[in-house]
Amino acid sequence: MLIYERSISLLARVIAPLLTESVINEMTCVDFLLIIGLALSTLKITDLKIMNYAPAAFIPIIFGLFY
Repeated sequence: MLIYERSISLLARVIAPLLTESVINEMTCVDFLLIIGLALSTLKITDLKIMNYAPAAFIPIIFGLFY
């Protein structure tokens, strides 16, 4: 458990300078869409594989590096 907690802490320190306000807002939007997709999948309205889309939450960090 200590290894997991320490690795998350170190990863947070590395990523912290990359997380500007606009990147956080964009990540929030992507996460909101993932939650909507999860709800639709849970209600059997669609057949989405939400975990295939989970890495999309980190795409705004990459875009934030270029502007």
